[in-house]
Amino acid sequence: REDCDRHVAQALQAREGERALQDASDIWNRERERLTDQIMQLRQEKSAVEVENEELSRALQDRSRADQQTYEEMEALQLKVTKLEADKAKVVKENRELQAGGKQV
Repeated sequence: REDCDRHVAQALQAREGERALQDASDIWNRERERLTDQIMQLRQEKSAVEVENEELSRALQDRSRADQQTYEEMEALQLKVTKLEADKAKVVKENRELQAGGKQV
């Protein structure tokens, strides 16, 4: 009778152990599946961010080129303004000389 009770107790313990092991395995599998889904989602987000970064980088390069072109155009205009100011000063001087010469006559 005691042997029988011991075998029954051992069988029950073994079943409880198997159930606990199966529960732990189920928990592990659910967690692994959740983490796998999370990894795939993060990879998609990373790809989207990389695409956005490339677009922003191209836009920044375009803006930089446009800024450089604007700067060069401004420099060219400043040179024209400087030349026109010099031409104006020359004409004003010639005008004064002509006016002064006209008064002398």
